[in-house]
Amino acid sequence: MDNSLEQKEMPFRERYRESLEKTFNKVLVPHFGRNQELSILSVGCNFGFETKPLLDLFPNSFYKGIDIDETTIKAARRFNEDVGIAHMNRFNFEVGDLRNIKSFGNKPWDLIIVRHPQVLKGVLEAVSSPEEWRKIILNSIDSLSDKGIIFFSSDTREEASEILRDLRPSEKNLEIVINEENEFANEKGPFTDRFVIVAKRM
Repeated sequence: MDNSLEQKEMPFRERYRESLEKTFNKVLVPHFGRNQELSILSVGCNFGFETKPLLDLFPNSFYKGIDIDETTIKAARRFNEDVGIAHMNRFNFEVGDLRNIKSFGNKPWDLIIVRHPQVLKGVLEAVSSPEEWRKIILNSIDSLSDKGIIFFSSDTREEASEILRDLRPSEKNLEIVINEENEFANEKGPFTDRFVIVAKRM
């Protein structure tokens, strides 16, 4: 079987995980290395597809995924049952208000994942308005550790540009280290992580 056909036949979750692991390996591992004990927060985690790729790359770390939708969190727990075999007690999912990140612990986070923030009007059925998402992004930056990294991904160049616009005037001592089209994007369509932005504390 050729590689392209094999890729098409892989379950969507596994294809997604594979593309995310390649992405994280390229943009995050050079900064952290693999042996660091990281605190990882996924803001608006949805089904938590990034959980296994992140813990496979950073096995000494702890991952917390938060989402405002209880049904989504239940699905994330189901989809990631297999992760517990290799990474027992190193991750959990919680229902919570993304606008109040401090309620998920006062400790700073070493890595914050914000995939597909709904910063544009008229995209899907946004849980929060674009204005609220901008506040969520700024609150996330405030929750970074001194050497922390914040990772954004987006489906469109327009949305990626909006994220950059919100980051640059924030005066949060951030340096944008990656702003590029993702060569490992899963496939065409929604939730493809086609554009990646990574910023770190200066």
